[in-house]
Amino acid sequence: MSGDFIPIEFIKTRFNEFFNLYPRKHGKPKAEKEYIKLFTKLKTEQEIITLSSKILDGLKLAVNYWSSNKTEVKYIKLPSNWLIEELWLDTYEPSSEAAASDVPINPRTGEPYPSYEYKKPTQFNIENCSYSRPLAEYIKKLHGVMVRITEDEE
Repeated sequence: MSGDFIPIEFIKTRFNEFFNLYPRKHGKPKAEKEYIKLFTKLKTEQEIITLSSKILDGLKLAVNYWSSNKTEVKYIKLPSNWLIEELWLDTYEPSSEAAASDVPINPRTGEPYPSYEYKKPTQFNIENCSYSRPLAEYIKKLHGVMVRITEDEE
């Protein structure tokens, strides 16, 4: 990557990362064309790497924003329009319900990871299991109950 040469394979690879993360999978050829167009005036390898990173970082913030606000895919701009309007430069504020950083996103699918609710174990579950000494002390501190310690650690 040097001089006036645009490393098209690198840019296409970065576009594929972008499109794989983008939640609305419509108009891939047009989006790719718009993505490549963004790099036509750049001259150095560092400029190309920086711009592609900024676009991907901005998209990650947008995806977290859309996830935390439960935005339906049909209300998300087409990827080509998102690129034309340079929306990776926008500020995406998390909703009042959840901060964007609290919503982990699977980078391969662009979808949030499944959420798992933590349920406090019942007294019966806690007391009828044996634990190593450090774990038993932690459970006692956390839940305020005494538990059995495994035989090999007593």
